[in-house]
Amino acid sequence: MKEIISCISTCPECRYEGLELLNDLKMRYGFCYLFILQCTSCLWEKSFYTSKRCLKEDATNTPFAVNTQMVMSFRELGKGHQAIKKFTGLMNMPPCISLQRYNAMNDKLHKAYAFAADQSTSKASKETHESIVSKSSVLQPDVKDCIVSFDGTWQKRGYASINGVVTAISAENGKCIDTHVLSKNCKGCVMWNGKENKPGFDRWLSKHQCSINHVGSSGSMEAAGAVEIYMRSIEKHSLRYTKYLGDGDTSSFNEVVAAKPYGEGVEIKKLECVGHIQKRVGTRLRNLRISHKGKRLSDGKYISGMGRLTDKAINTLQNYFGMAVRQNKGCQYAMKKAIMATLYHNCDIGNEAIRHQVCPRFATSWCLWQSDKITNKSTYKKRLSLPLVIKDLLVPIFEDLSRDDLLKKCLHGKTQNNNESINNVIWKKCPKTTYVSRKVLEIAVNSAVVEFNDGNHGIKPVFHQLGLHFGPYVESNSREMDKIRIRVMTDKSSVPVKLRRKKLNSKRKGYQDKERDVEKVPSYSTGSF
Repeated sequence: MKEIISCISTCPECRYEGLELLNDLKMRYGFCYLFILQCTSCLWEKSFYTSKRCLKEDATNTPFAVNTQMVMSFRELGKGHQAIKKFTGLMNMPPCISLQRYNAMNDKLHKAYAFAADQSTSKASKETHESIVSKSSVLQPDVKDCIVSFDGTWQKRGYASINGVVTAISAENGKCIDTHVLSKNCKGCVMWNGKENKPGFDRWLSKHQCSINHVGSSGSMEAAGAVEIYMRSIEKHSLRYTKYLGDGDTSSFNEVVAAKPYGEGVEIKKLECVGHIQKRVGTRLRNLRISHKGKRLSDGKYISGMGRLTDKAINTLQNYFGMAVRQNKGCQYAMKKAIMATLYHNCDIGNEAIRHQVCPRFATSWCLWQSDKITNKSTYKKRLSLPLVIKDLLVPIFEDLSRDDLLKKCLHGKTQNNNESINNVIWKKCPKTTYVSRKVLEIAVNSAVVEFNDGNHGIKPVFHQLGLHFGPYVESNSREMDKIRIRVMTDKSSVPVKLRRKKLNSKRKGYQDKERDVEKVPSYSTGSF
């Protein structure tokens, strides 16, 4: 580059052909370099930086755009200052920005992402308002009642996590309308603990903003976060979360009810996640198998083994149970009937008419025996045929999981899949393998909210808040990534792909059964090791 400039450039003062390009490393600011174009004849020179400064009208001495974008890029990848240092070292580049400047840029990123996340959640709440109004012909009040699914996620498994996040997803549009980050640790407080008499303590204390916003067990973070989100729902979004969609754990719901966020006259109802109810079937059946391990049943055989209650059989019953709930949402009687039909359909009852007597009776029924009777075809095959002695053990479990009070909470047919999805995005941007401060975690959470609600292109407000140029390549790349994301998810959601996925899972679980029987080792489960 220096040789090219020397050959083609001309001094504007003395018209001397051949200027020299100098790089003043002493004036380097992170990834921004100071270049000097100098005439060797008359000593005329012109200096310029390789990056523009962030364009902020209300700020002075703003950072260079390349440094801000570099920190922002690594934060989007879930990496920090050490990762930037390693990158520059491997690329044979001069040292990156200092830790002090990096922390200052993190502060700017924190504010920018918080602004963008507020915009995104406000937009999602407006869509919720519009959806509620469109479904009702009655004049709606300014404050709307809606269903919101809550879920907590922790940076570390178990009950020893220092950081936790609670997300609230609107059931109307499936978008995140609020989040709350909780932390039990503050690096500053740990560093200055017991040093009250040391010089500099008073100065640090006057500027310190403590990161601790939760005192108690890690397990109570979900309840505390849910209560906090409830308390600000009316002020923030003009919404009342009168229906709480959650998993089987009722402690968080009980804390919300006890807090009475909307006063005495407003009842908050508990709804169950269909996915978690479906998982209960698998858990109950596996526990049943464990409790009868080594015992012979009335037919002289064990509960597990070929043609018995294998993982593949459990997986099939669990999937059928979930289908029965989802396909009959809104009708409690039909839902209960379909649940019991799935059990009898998969048991070895000699009389086929009795075996399928409660299965749906129409041409497109999932029960091919009933469908064949109407269409005069022969497509029915016995895929699972559990012995009657095992059926007698399963009937109490299916009756318990199809109680009226439980099914009443599942009539909506909704799940917490969206909560699980945004949790996945959060921990991609903030890996669980590395401890981070509450501020860094909040950056990741706000970034995840923006991406989850609005796609990769939703990061545009962050650029504007930081005074960065949202260039054509950033825009085209964001839109391309969103197209790929939509295309992949559309393909995964198609009926053929879903069926293929279920078959592969079922086949895999069948192999796992055989391998475990040979190895004689227990299966993995939470808290088993």
